[in-house]
Amino acid sequence: MNRPKPTCGSLLVGLLLSVSLTSCSTMLNILFGWDECDYPGCNREARKGSNYCPMHDYEMQKNNFDRSWDNTRKKAAEQTGKKSY
Repeated sequence: MNRPKPTCGSLLVGLLLSVSLTSCSTMLNILFGWDECDYPGCNREARKGSNYCPMHDYEMQKNNFDRSWDNTRKKAAEQTGKKSY
């Protein structure tokens, strides 16, 4: 059985249907390469290389806390003359 070849009109109808069923934010994401945060209810832009925005990227927050804590220990050790861990 021979299938009819897709015409320009049917391709246009398919394109319009897919665009109309796609949300505006999804279209912007596709066009501009933006990724939204995967945290439920958050529509902020995700960090590069992450699925989450800086507010919800717990790994980034943990690393910042660890670095801050290490710096605090080093400064305290320098002031007291004790060796830091």
